[in-house]
Amino acid sequence: MGSAAAEEQDQAEKKSKNHSSEDPVTPEDIVSPSEAPLSFPPFSSRMLIHIKGRRHVQVRLVEPSVRSLNSGDCFLLVTPQHCILWSGEFANKQERAKGSELASFIQSRRDLGCEASHVVHLEEGLNSDSSEADDFWSLLGGRTNYRGAGVSEEDELFELGVVESNCVYSLVEDRLVPHEQAWASIPNASLLRSTEAIVFDFGSEVYLWHGRDVSPSRRDIALQLTQQVWGGEYDYSNCRVNPLDPTRCNPSIHLKGASRPSWALLAVVAEGEETALFKEKFVDSRAQEDDPAGAETPLNLTQSPEPASSDVLCPCDAKALVSGESLEAGGSVCTLLEGLDVQRGCGVITLEEGHQMELKTVAVDTWHVQEFDDSEIPVESGGQLHEGDSYVVRWTYSVTAVGQSVCVI
Repeated sequence: MGSAAAEEQDQAEKKSKNHSSEDPVTPEDIVSPSEAPLSFPPFSSRMLIHIKGRRHVQVRLVEPSVRSLNSGDCFLLVTPQHCILWSGEFANKQERAKGSELASFIQSRRDLGCEASHVVHLEEGLNSDSSEADDFWSLLGGRTNYRGAGVSEEDELFELGVVESNCVYSLVEDRLVPHEQAWASIPNASLLRSTEAIVFDFGSEVYLWHGRDVSPSRRDIALQLTQQVWGGEYDYSNCRVNPLDPTRCNPSIHLKGASRPSWALLAVVAEGEETALFKEKFVDSRAQEDDPAGAETPLNLTQSPEPASSDVLCPCDAKALVSGESLEAGGSVCTLLEGLDVQRGCGVITLEEGHQMELKTVAVDTWHVQEFDDSEIPVESGGQLHEGDSYVVRWTYSVTAVGQSVCVI
């Protein structure tokens, strides 16, 4: 890329790492713009996604091997037939919420080439050794040892360290120029403009993103240059975290190397066809405008007290609910729907007038409510509710009295 590229490399080295390739891309190696999305799809047949962090949870592709696991984080295994979320025993609630949201989105939207019929949730120490987990361990090469949980501060340090390895290049004429604002930071979604062709190098994932208004000739140039970035040497010696081996579990992957591992991803993404794995690398400028201090707010910052609600919420006793007794001595649980005390949702109930009615459950439907949409949860997974997530549950029941039946939702 000539002397101009050398100047750009010097600038890049000051911030993080340097990618370069002196080998020219031959015509035989060049893929036409129309073929690029097919030749470089934004997913592979077996992907292990590492979910780690607290403030802006990082979602990164890692080696699909058991040694990549640890007890302090969440991992999502995605194949054409499987969508399996494995949660370490000491994973924090932000990681669990992000993992559950991501798994539900990928499975319901058939994202990343996944056509699994449902999401399998595995909890370390609970069901991770059951027959339900057999496919998970088999796809990762068989059960073996992996790391335990790190120190409590590890998640925040990881976020800061892995972001330092981010490299972003804009296509300017016939060369890639490091993007000053996006380099070594979390890129903003506002970068993705229809007239731009941008290369995002996240270490284990390299994306060429192009807007719909980018001409075929510019896409061709951008693809050639992206292949040079991908095929060149990598150097993370100036970074606190190596994105190719973030937990230092693979001794064969070094801070500097001649090529990336075979499981890493080179992808071409067109505007409007972004995957969840790609989108998770960004922050939204619109959200920052709504809450300009939110992105920089410390975790333990004391929030201003909110005005008291007119509805007083009192915690209930789960054992009392199951037994049919309230906290008040001798009282019964009273759940009024349309003026009818449905109690536990089944059985015979007696009205004030003395009439007896039979209550039956017809159906229970559950939806997982996410940031931008919602998805219906399969019946077999309806009872799997996760702390930090939001759900809508619709209970359909019938009331039968004097030979007549009324169905109520």
